[in-house]
Amino acid sequence: MSKYEPIPPEENAPLPRAATFPKQSILWISHAAFFLLSLTLLVASYRRSDHSCSCIPSKAEIYSPAQSALEYVTQQFQGALNLKSVYKGTPRKELDDAWDALSPGSILPGPTLSISESELDLIGKDATVNATVKIPDELGGGYFATLEVFHNLHCLNLVRMATYKEHYEKQHAFGDHWLRSHIDHCIDMIRQRLTCTADIGLVTAVWVDGYSEPYPDFSTRHQCRDFDKIRDWALDQALNVSMEEMVAARGQFSLSEPPK
Repeated sequence: MSKYEPIPPEENAPLPRAATFPKQSILWISHAAFFLLSLTLLVASYRRSDHSCSCIPSKAEIYSPAQSALEYVTQQFQGALNLKSVYKGTPRKELDDAWDALSPGSILPGPTLSISESELDLIGKDATVNATVKIPDELGGGYFATLEVFHNLHCLNLVRMATYKEHYEKQHAFGDHWLRSHIDHCIDMIRQRLTCTADIGLVTAVWVDGYSEPYPDFSTRHQCRDFDKIRDWALDQALNVSMEEMVAARGQFSLSEPPK
């Protein structure tokens, strides 16, 4: 039988414990991680806030060369029913001049712009359709275009003038058929524009002496594109071309009917 051999003292020592972090260190690490996470969320939130209101919504925009001119401003709409405005009221020179200034243009509403074939493709138009209007090379070249905002304003102005038909037909010689078809067109274009943008701002109501029902308060705040900057951009980019100078280039043909 083997003889019992005592274990040397150094071998009989307890095994070392696994290394552990003090509780205080773990607490500090947790605080640091929470701080970094909070900082990341704060930066992300800041980028999406009103501080970046001049940015272009990446998914909501169809291409336009005027995107570089977009800036956003907070505006208070003037919604009072009887509020005086240069754009409201009976026909007068001041009012007509103000509306004309909203939609300047010598050919179609808005300054005449020149865009490239690649830009046509970006807006879903086919440059191979040989009826697409080209600007003569000696006048700048490219394809004819205007910004749609000016057509929308032109349409609204036509509807306004139709409410004072007796006054304006002396200047414009509106025919009944022409006026009816254009008014219907403009009303539907404005409808499409309003439902496309679908303003989700909130309208509240107030109590007013003499009214038994809530009175809507249309003087609301909105974040708007700076129209003046867009118009200035278009005027700066505009080609000096008259209607008489716009003729079909050699080899171009005409469509049998307007685009649908």
